[in-house]
Order: sequence, then C-alpha cells, then structure tokens
Amino acid sequence: AEDGIRDVAVTGVQTCALPISDLQLPDDQTLLLYVGKVTVGRGVEYVLDLLPRLPNVVFATVGPCSEQLRRDLNAQAQSVGVSGRFRILPAVPYRQVVSYIRGADAGIIAADVVALSYRYSMPNKLLEMAFANVPVIASDLTEIGHFLTEFGLGRTVDFDRREAMLYEVAKFVQTAGRHRMDEATDRKSTRLNSSHGYISYA
Repeated sequence: AEDGIRDVAVTGVQTCALPISDLQLPDDQTLLLYVGKVTVGRGVEYVLDLLPRLPNVVFATVGPCSEQLRRDLNAQAQSVGVSGRFRILPAVPYRQVVSYIRGADAGIIAADVVALSYRYSMPNKLLEMAFANVPVIASDLTEIGHFLTEFGLGRTVDFDRREAMLYEVAKFVQTAGRHRMDEATDRKSTRLNSSHGYISYA
C-alpha cells in the first residue's frame, strides 16, 4: 500500500466492504470523501486540482467509475503530484454504504448545476453521508442547503469561484468535527432518523 493506505480492489462491486476507517491513514491526514457515481461534472476533477494545496488531505471516491474516467482521473492526479493522496474505491452494495463510509472526516458534493431540477434535488449521497455522521460541504444548492442547515451537518458554498472553493474546503476539513452529531444524545440525530426513515443495515 502506498503512503500507509491499504490497497483495495477497484473493479466491480465490493461485496464485503472494509470500513473507510480501515484505510489506516496517518493521524495527521484528513479523509475527504465523494460518494456516488463518478462522472464528469460531479466536481471530482475540481477537487483534484485543489489537492496540491491541501497537503494533509486524502481524497477518495466511493462508487462506480468507468475505466476511461478512472484512467483520466488517475492521470490528472499524477500530473498534479497527488497520486499518493487520491483513491478511487469500488462501489459497495447500497445496504453497506452508510457503515462503509462511517469514520470519514468530511464529505463533498461539488456538482455543477446543470438543470433547475438538480438545484432542488435531495441526492442519496447526502442522506448516506448524513446517516454515517460525515460532515458535508456542498455546492450551493437549495434543498441541500436547507437540509444541512436543519441538521447542522455542514454548509454550502459557491464552488464556481475556484479560489473561494480552495479556501472553503481547507477551512471546512479543519473544522468538520464541529458538524458531527452526538448520536447518543443529539435530538437532531433522532429527528433525522424519524424524518427520513433510514434503516441501518450492519
């Protein structure tokens, strides 16, 4: 494994998912996670461009990714010198996603707003990260913003401004722990479960 990160098979769907915490990152590194299908326009390439200036951040994706895009993203990571801090992890069965990603330091949703309907959408990846208690920094989209504000799980920013994106992501990963819920005592955690009907699959 490179840089102390355990190698994980990257083809197909991983049926016996190791938890993200099993990646065994060094204590001084922060894991920033993208969840969902990896396609152009979802912001993965933008985060890669920022990664050289986020020296203590490891960026990983969890979800399906075509072989061509995998090659392109790995080539991009190599060209900007962050191959050791970028991982494309395989898709996992949907019932395992929440338990798999639990333990990540922060999640990111940096999709381009390509349609009005997307602005008002509530993507599954947001709920998955919420139930995994992973703080989220996201594009400034209406429904995502309302959800993050209601449950205090993160914040939205205007990712169209690239320099601002760097500042906001750097600041967020340093303070993301403030957005975690105390799942034992926090009423927001109870309300999240009751309002969105998540069933935990261990």
